[in-house]
Amino acid sequence: MDLDQVLEKRRSIRSFKSSNVSKEKIRKIIEAGVKAPTAGNIQPWRFLVTKDKTKIEKTVDTTYVGANINSKKNQDWIRKAPVIILACIDYSDMVAKYGEHGKKVAVQDVSAAVENMILKIVDLGLVSCWIAGFKETELKKVFQVPTEIEIMAFLPIGYEDKYRRSKPSKKKINEVVFNEVYGKKVEK
Repeated sequence: MDLDQVLEKRRSIRSFKSSNVSKEKIRKIIEAGVKAPTAGNIQPWRFLVTKDKTKIEKTVDTTYVGANINSKKNQDWIRKAPVIILACIDYSDMVAKYGEHGKKVAVQDVSAAVENMILKIVDLGLVSCWIAGFKETELKKVFQVPTEIEIMAFLPIGYEDKYRRSKPSKKKINEVVFNEVYGKKVEK
């Protein structure tokens, strides 16, 4: 699949078949992540992979819907994902090299890695959804993640099952691009 096809096909999918995702495909997804750009080649990303149903259940229990961290509802649909990859940030080397600004840069680096992974997921015929709505302290306990490591996001991954794949509306280019100074619209 060429890049334009991958970009066109990518959606946040929340419905999975019970089919297993092979170790080879998981490896290819991680390899795509580590090919992301990274300041000073520091590579602050750390990835944690699980297929363990008990851990997936406990992961779901840490999630919430929307922006309400105190919501009693969780993202229950994740329970059907055959694999989850956590994207974590190890700030230590980045801060050692760039000071406090290194934290911002590390988030950018790991975000780029996650995007690469999502695009590879689509390329491999799989689906996912970027998850940031979780209680980090609780999720760290599930996976024994050290306190100094941040869990930035996680990706439930699988094969699509019965999902209506409508194209989301996106803003027009002239609504989000400015010319020379912020706010000056680009001419059509």
